[in-house]
Amino acid sequence: LLPVRFYTIAPNAEEVRSLLRTRYGELRQLLRELDGKVELGLKAIWKDMNEVFRQVADTAPEDRRPGARDSAGVRQALEEKRAELRQLLLAALKPVAVDFRLNKTYGDDMVVNAAFLVDRRREKEFDSLVAQVGASLARTVELKYVGPVPPYSFVNIVIRGDLGLAEMGAKER
Repeated sequence: LLPVRFYTIAPNAEEVRSLLRTRYGELRQLLRELDGKVELGLKAIWKDMNEVFRQVADTAPEDRRPGARDSAGVRQALEEKRAELRQLLLAALKPVAVDFRLNKTYGDDMVVNAAFLVDRRREKEFDSLVAQVGASLARTVELKYVGPVPPYSFVNIVIRGDLGLAEMGAKER
């Protein structure tokens, strides 16, 4: 097992051996950093976007007119609401995580799309925190929780066609 990006395919075994000879120390160090850790994925999705837009419009009354969902004021208020909820989730979960990544969100209803690197020994504790946060937000937000999976989001080794490493090490923090 090598700590490289998912779907990395070597053209032949000799290329892999060459990579191991030239970068063994760096690969070993990265494996040590990830040893005993798992990735846990969390997506937070608003359940009722009509209600979210109503709440946002209440904070920006000039944008209540039909079609206002696309106005700059509503977009800004929506992003502020999303950021507030994202901070609440991160504040609850970061203390147990070794690291985390915020990934791109898709659509207006997705609030958070994150990956957390968690020590296996603290996985149940993290699970419990996710359940607590999920219960406290259950009226308005659905949490989609996945894992454990290998920590792909925390590896940033890009292998070019010649199997030279374009980047090395854990992803920037």
